[in-house]
Amino acid sequence: MRTVLDHSQQDIVSLATELEVVKLYVKLEHFRFGDKFDYELNVDPELNQDQLEIPPMLVQPYIENSIWHVLRYMQEKGFLRIDIKQQGQQLLVEIEDIGFGLAKSAEFKTRNQKTHQSTGLKNTAERVAIINELYQKSLTVDIIDAFPGEEDPGTKVTLKMNLKTSETA
Repeated sequence: MRTVLDHSQQDIVSLATELEVVKLYVKLEHFRFGDKFDYELNVDPELNQDQLEIPPMLVQPYIENSIWHVLRYMQEKGFLRIDIKQQGQQLLVEIEDIGFGLAKSAEFKTRNQKTHQSTGLKNTAERVAIINELYQKSLTVDIIDAFPGEEDPGTKVTLKMNLKTSETA
C-alpha cells in the first residue's frame, strides 16, 4: 500500500518503479486467488527499466480488471500474461487473460458489482486523455477479445506509448 501511495503522487516514474508495483499487486492477488489463475510477467531484457519513464499506476488497473472481473470466476484455472517490450519507438504493454472474454464477464458480476458503478477503467481512460493532452503523448489503449470466435475468447489489453527516457527528458 505504501508503495502504491508513494508512486501515485508522481507524474512520471521509471518503468522499474511501475514494474515493482505491478509485481507486488499480481503476487498479492495470486496469493488470494491462486486456485483461479496462474500468471507470467515477461519484460524485454533489452529495455532499460531504470531510464524509461511512464505515468504511474497505468498498467495495474487493467490487470485488476482481468483478475476481478474474469479470472476469479473461472471454473477451470485461468491464465494472465503480461508482456512488456519495445516495438519500434514505442513501449508496448500487453495484458492478456485466458478467460471467458468481455461479453461473458458481465454475467459473472456479483450483486454488489451490478449495483455499484465501477469507475476504475473509466478513470484510467480519462487519465490517458489528460496525459496525452498535457504531455503531447500518443498513449493508446485497446481492449479486444484475445481469440475472437472462440467460446472463451479471453481479453487482451494493449497499451502503447512513445518511448521516453530520463536521458531524453
